[in-house]
Formats: sequence, C-alpha cells, structure tokens
Amino acid sequence: MKSWSIAVVISALAVVLVGCSSPTPTTPTDSDSTSNQERYPVYDSLEQLAQQTSVAIEGTVTEIQVELVEAGDGPTLPPMTFTSSPTDSPSDVPTDSPSASPSASPSQNAGPTGLASASSTPVPTRAVYTIYTLRIDNCYKGCQSFGGSLQFRDLGGSVDGVSYNTPNSVKLEQDSAYVLFLRPDQTGSLVVVNPSQSVYLSPAEHGAFPSLNQANEFKLTPDQLRKLFG
Repeated sequence: MKSWSIAVVISALAVVLVGCSSPTPTTPTDSDSTSNQERYPVYDSLEQLAQQTSVAIEGTVTEIQVELVEAGDGPTLPPMTFTSSPTDSPSDVPTDSPSASPSASPSQNAGPTGLASASSTPVPTRAVYTIYTLRIDNCYKGCQSFGGSLQFRDLGGSVDGVSYNTPNSVKLEQDSAYVLFLRPDQTGSLVVVNPSQSVYLSPAEHGAFPSLNQANEFKLTPDQLRKLFG
C-alpha cells in the first residue's frame, strides 16, 4: 500500500510539471508562408464602380518596378503570403531595392480602413508593391494633371528571390494595354478600385473590353466607358 501511494504522488507531480512547462518557440523557415484573404468592396453595377473611381484611363504599360515598403512608411498593410522563389531572376528587380526576407518579424494586420480583415495570422512587417507606369492612351476621368503617363501600385511582387503575393493581386504585362479604374489610397498613391472589377484588356474584342478577371460579369463596351465619365 505504501509503495502504491508513493507512485500516485510521483505521477501527480509529473503532471503538474508538464502542465507548467512552456512550449518551445519555433523559428520560421524559408518554406513558411502566411496567408489571409483581403476583402475589397464588390459593386453591383458599372455605375457604382464609376462613382468610386477617381481616375479612369486606357493605357499601355511602359515600365514595371518593385518597391519594398516598411509597415511604418504608410497605412496598415493588408495580409500577404510570402514564399521562397529561388527561380526568380534577380535581374527583374531594381538593383537599389532593399533586400526582403521571409523571416522578417511578423505583426498583426487589420487590413484597409473600413474593410474588416479579421485574422490572427501573423504577417510580415515589410510589404512589396509592384509599381506600374502606363502611357495614357485615352483619358476618361481625372488624369489631365498627369501629363502623358501615370503610375499605380499593387501589393505583391518579387524581391531578391522572395515572392510576396496577395490573393487578389493584379498582374499586368509589359507593353500590354488596359482600361483601369483607379482611386488614391491613404498615402495618395493610385491603386485599383478593386482587383476583380477594375481592370480590362484593350483593345475591345467583339464589342467589349475583356475583363482581366474572368469571373467578372461586367460587360464594358467603349460606348459605356464614354457614358460613365461623359
């Protein structure tokens, strides 16, 4: 009986010690990634989209750059996914770009102002933007002050072999033409009104501009485009 009692006491002490011990922290590796769905407003009509548009153009991409932004340099950064991309060519990234590392300290992120993005997933304190420069071929709204070209930025891109991606990033191609619906963000930089309804391929095909997002049901014709901003 005495030996049985001693065994019970030892077992109880073991349970207490295990319960009080702290978990071993883990360190992210290059293969780690964080993912979160950023939320954007979706509109029921082209008219609603046009009301939220500050700048509307038909333009051709003349330059694509990548920029690393610290979280303290602008508004709260939306969630991003970062993955190691050893196949990316460093020549595609400006040589003066700061290095990006997927092991950067993560931080909480609330998403764009007024658009809830509730998640406890840590995100990097640094974010990559792709900066698109476009020659303005046709101006429909708000671009008179830009002269012959303008820039807008979009979250995502590759720096030093590390790719930063958002679920709804816009990917334009060099020397291709697009119709864009843009607005300023909290820093004053132009961004798309939303990534799902604001980018169309140019020129029009079969009487309408094809949407970059194939799930977009809007049919934007040249006549509609002129009427929206006429």
